Amino acid sequence: MKVSKLASFQLSLFSILLWTSCISDSNKEESLDTKTSSPNTEINLQVPQPMDDSESHTGEILIEKINYLETGEIFITLDFKDWNDRSFLDSKSDSIISDKGFAIRNHIPFDIGIEYLETYMIDGISLFSAKHEMLGKAQIARFEKLDGLVTDYIAVLKSEQQLREKAIYGINGPSSFIANFESFKSEISKTRERELKFTPKAQRKLSEVNIPKYNMSLIFSNEVNKDLSSTSKILKLNLSDENMLGVFRSKDIVVLDLTPLPVQVNQYPLILLRVGRPSSDLIWDTPAVFHGNEYKMTGRIVELEKF
Repeated sequence: MKVSKLASFQLSLFSILLWTSCISDSNKEESLDTKTSSPNTEINLQVPQPMDDSESHTGEILIEKINYLETGEIFITLDFKDWNDRSFLDSKSDSIISDKGFAIRNHIPFDIGIEYLETYMIDGISLFSAKHEMLGKAQIARFEKLDGLVTDYIAVLKSEQQLREKAIYGINGPSSFIANFESFKSEISKTRERELKFTPKAQRKLSEVNIPKYNMSLIFSNEVNKDLSSTSKILKLNLSDENMLGVFRSKDIVVLDLTPLPVQVNQYPLILLRVGRPSSDLIWDTPAVFHGNEYKMTGRIVELEKF
């Protein structure tokens, strides 16, 4: 699990704006909400045939959220190969790179980073813009320890060419990417909001992401009830017949953002979720893959044999 200071700040702000009082965690996971606007009609998503040989992936796919330092350099947050080595690694910074910005940046020797931090599949990662345009590939340039509200270890990346746009996410491993892939957020109408059947007087946050190539939208919602219980859902909307089907539901996390990715697995695009726990400042980015009748969160590396 990767947590950054910028992300922690964003969740704190999100908590102030959305969660007006402390929300209790629940460990109970509910079954998916499979209600549609027409209960007796089976969903037909009109999913196209696999594009650009995009179903031929084997092995593993790495998906990472791309972050930015105050210098404009890009980085990704790293896990430890063994969490028991954290105390040892905390003592291995050999110089301060900068004490400005949101955290003190400490240099970690390259050989130490390679030995103790999880860097598998990072070199050669493809960078993508918010418009899903490939911007080129990147390699690890150096390792740093960021000391702020929490301590993170990061890999600062160097792109093979100058980035013409801001990189949002990175992917490594697929045999190909979906051509001409696009997605965009759209306003949710009052009619659509009524169809979602929220609990009366519940606080809620809604967002809809349209994916034209799949003739569908993904709607993610967070709801806080009067008893302070919370529910986060993702609904799949068929744009042809307006039917909706629940594809993700949890009482343990809130979905803060959703980014479709130009990689198809099981006839649906992978997605990158930004999620958090409502009673804490914990926030992280995680891939999710469509499996069975729902999206399932995975680790940063999607092991395709499991799906």
